[in-house]
Amino acid sequence: MGHLLKFRTGWQNEYLADFILSKFCFIAKPTSIAEDIGSDFYCTFYEVIEAKYLTPKSAFAIQIKSNKLKINISKNINYYANLEIPFFVGVANSNKLTLEIYSGEAFTHFFTLYGNPLDKINPCYNAKNQVILKVVENLPNRKKLYDKVDKNYLIYLPKICSLDIETTYRRNFKEINEFREVGLHMQFNISAFKHGSNVYRYYNLNDVNIISGITSIKTFRKNFFERLAEAYSNLAIELKEPEYVQNAQIEAKKYLSIYEMFFEGNNKGPTYLYDAYINLKILLKVNFTAPNRVDGPASRG
Repeated sequence: MGHLLKFRTGWQNEYLADFILSKFCFIAKPTSIAEDIGSDFYCTFYEVIEAKYLTPKSAFAIQIKSNKLKINISKNINYYANLEIPFFVGVANSNKLTLEIYSGEAFTHFFTLYGNPLDKINPCYNAKNQVILKVVENLPNRKKLYDKVDKNYLIYLPKICSLDIETTYRRNFKEINEFREVGLHMQFNISAFKHGSNVYRYYNLNDVNIISGITSIKTFRKNFFERLAEAYSNLAIELKEPEYVQNAQIEAKKYLSIYEMFFEGNNKGPTYLYDAYINLKILLKVNFTAPNRVDGPASRG
């Protein structure tokens, strides 16, 4: 019996995708047989320095497909739910010699909200549930990254760019840069999730998705105090800069009052927060008690 045509076509499209991606990425292949493990390539963008050196930058995983049909990921759902690098789908066309790139930016939003909906211990579990990826050419509402249709969870993957065998780092810098920027956006959200922050950014929108609940409720206080300490540290810098000092004085008093509402007496809160609070308070006092500077020539009596 001969080879199955669909495998042959699939390999040809993988070779095409490999060739195009190699124009701007280092590529690792987790498998060379017709086995679906969730990703076909693990890639690392590189940057060309002085038209001579290649410097590795951010990484991503990509699955190569031969068509734009929906992708049922139910079998490998744990792989996608626990992936710690950005994920893309590439649709390769061996006739047109093109590779279209679609973004898995919805993953962190979706899996934070639903967890693994196919896990039997998940309150959302239904034996008939399926999780489906759908590549879309245009997603007018970048906040609507997933949906539930009947028993199926539908995750949308918006198109990022289209590349071809003529692609070069210089010629397609705009497309490659957007590809990389979307990946960095996804990496930010993945890192936020891994560090217990459920505030996720939407790509190219001045807005965030705040997913409160069982995970966030364990970490939101710690996250708040860390951001407050960060504010104290930056205000301490601004108090030393003539350009910012006036506004910094006003803001510093307001921010200091937040600490004072939470902690009093022997309860000083986290050490890093207390130290930043004291440092800012001392600087603010010095700033207010320092003699006014007189600019310009000194007056003569």
